[in-house]
Amino acid sequence: MTFRTVWSKTLYEYRIAILGWGIGLGLLMCAEFASASTLDPTTLSTVGQLAHMIRLFGDPLAFTTAAGYVTFRDFGIFLPILLSIWTVLAGARLLHGEEERSSLEVLLSTPRSRLRVLLEKIAALITALVLMALLITTGGVVGEVSAHSTVDLTGMLLAVLNLALLAL
Repeated sequence: MTFRTVWSKTLYEYRIAILGWGIGLGLLMCAEFASASTLDPTTLSTVGQLAHMIRLFGDPLAFTTAAGYVTFRDFGIFLPILLSIWTVLAGARLLHGEEERSSLEVLLSTPRSRLRVLLEKIAALITALVLMALLITTGGVVGEVSAHSTVDLTGMLLAVLNLALLAL
C-alpha cells in the first residue's frame, strides 16, 4: 500500500487501535447507561450522598439521572486512565516503532524535514484520538437512548472531547 504522507501511514497503522479502543469504550459507555437505568432512585441518591463527601473537582452532578451517574462513575477516573494508557503507548512508539522496524532511516531519507515527520505523526495521534472520541460518543448516545433518558449529544460530545484532551 502506498501512502503519500506520514500522517496517512501512521493513521493507517492506528486503524485497529482506533476501532478496538473506540468501539470497546463505546460499548462500555452503553453498558454503563444500561446498568444505571436499572438502579432504583434510592441507590442513586445514596451514591449522591457519598459523592458530596468526596467532591474533589467541584459540585457533584445530578445522580438521580443515568447521565449523572455514568459521568461520576466513568468520566471521573476510569475512562481517562484507560484512554491514557493507549495514548502513552502510542506516543512512546511514534518514532521508536519506525526504528524497531528499521524503516526510520528510509523515512528520514525522504525530502521531509525531521520536524515535519514528527509533526505529522503527532497529528495522526491526535486524529486517532478524535476518531476514538467519536466512537465513544456514539456508544454513549446509544446508551442514553437504550436507558430511555434524554439524549444530550452536545454534552456527551464535549465530555468525551474533554476525555480525549486529558488523555493527550
